[in-house]
Amino acid sequence: MLETLNWIRKTPNVKGAIEDNSNCVLRNEYFYGRTQFNQTRSQILREMPELNLLSYNDLHMEFTQYGQIIDYNNDFGFSRNPTNSRKNDILKLREQLSKGAQVPSF
Repeated sequence: MLETLNWIRKTPNVKGAIEDNSNCVLRNEYFYGRTQFNQTRSQILREMPELNLLSYNDLHMEFTQYGQIIDYNNDFGFSRNPTNSRKNDILKLREQLSKGAQVPSF
């Protein structure tokens, strides 16, 4: 899965492209469980600690609420075109989570 991180499109914002790819990898890793997700996330952050990466809880809240993971930037098999109201709901959920909201469990 980490092989994806070796490839980015030409862009003036290389760090942003790496961050997008890293979050794309993490969206996929979510489905392998918290342990593997956190191992992969830690491995990425060891190489580039300045990246702003999704957390397992971010994705878990989104998946629990909507039954899918939304990927706005990449085409890694995730929905790319949520309605604006749904996108706003997801952003609100992420904000609530960052303020300490409890994550529902399966």
